[in-house]
Amino acid sequence: VFTDNITGLVNFSQTALGVFLETCAYELTFDSSSNNYYLTKTKLQLGNKQGADILLSYDGNNIFITNIKGLSALNYQDVVQSTEQIYKYLTENIIETYVKFATGPIKLCQYKDYLILYNTTDTTCLIYDLRAASWWKWTFEYAPDKIIYDGINLLFLTHGKIYVFDFDSQSVLDNNANPFDWSFTTQKLHFGAPNNYKHIRSVSIVTEQNNKYCRFKLKF
Repeated sequence: VFTDNITGLVNFSQTALGVFLETCAYELTFDSSSNNYYLTKTKLQLGNKQGADILLSYDGNNIFITNIKGLSALNYQDVVQSTEQIYKYLTENIIETYVKFATGPIKLCQYKDYLILYNTTDTTCLIYDLRAASWWKWTFEYAPDKIIYDGINLLFLTHGKIYVFDFDSQSVLDNNANPFDWSFTTQKLHFGAPNNYKHIRSVSIVTEQNNKYCRFKLKF
């Protein structure tokens, strides 16, 4: 039936299934009145890369998919009814970073209000905050084989081991040896509108190591 391999499946609705290939997408529907299935090619000209993930948002309103131009969020109408290419690229502001990052098939995982982009050959992950439309970069010691949210914990699988993200503890290890607590405390700034956000651009750290005064600056 298809001219290429199927690279992803996603539910469009209770009676429609999205079938993605590398260069296009199809809609498989079921008609209960005739008890027949119908396969229709959509108008999308960009499909899903082999090995990459397609992710349906928690509310079912958006389909997250990556391609050569970045991460996009499509709704059902975008996929099956659009007469033009309507892609809402969430990576537009970080496209240079994304191009360097996207060297292989992109895997996707949603954890609460965060969308995690990763691949299995890179220790860097890109995190998209769905509330603030902001991007963050995480770097791990090992590249993930899989990142999964099991409904309770966010799990990190690598080299046959499973790690659990601990978002409740503020303790970290200095040189993987000495634990210490850290946090940011800032002045309230809302101007009467509590939905304003602060953006931390840099942090200066003053410390002493081996009786030597050290000053570090972290830029975000």
